[in-house]
Amino acid sequence: MKLFNFFKSKSEQEDAPVVILIDDDTDFLNLIERTLSKRYHLNFLKYSSPMKALSDLRRQNIQPDLVLCDLHMPNIDGLHLRKCLRKSGVDIPFIFITADSTEDIFEEDYKIFHKPIGMKKLENEIEKSINTL
Repeated sequence: MKLFNFFKSKSEQEDAPVVILIDDDTDFLNLIERTLSKRYHLNFLKYSSPMKALSDLRRQNIQPDLVLCDLHMPNIDGLHLRKCLRKSGVDIPFIFITADSTEDIFEEDYKIFHKPIGMKKLENEIEKSINTL
């Protein structure tokens, strides 16, 4: 298991893990980025369009370490986006967030958290996902 120290100084930001945030709610995207940035030095790429994220990830313009994604969005849902990426050979850890579920779901290769999300639980799962790369 690779242990990655992402509590680094900001001068080492270039080497920080890349986390893709995908949600059609831009306020939620900004909130998650602000909250996680207080604790971790991660590079965030935010997408309010899941189709744009899918296009960029398929073209491999970006090499993320983790995708944090809304489950239900216009045009494509998070699970379908993940499936499309896997068919294209892009295999990235996913954490989904949804307002539709009443309980958190932990599958072997992805997690689903319900809104409002407990930040401590999310932080723990991000740490696990990134540290296993």
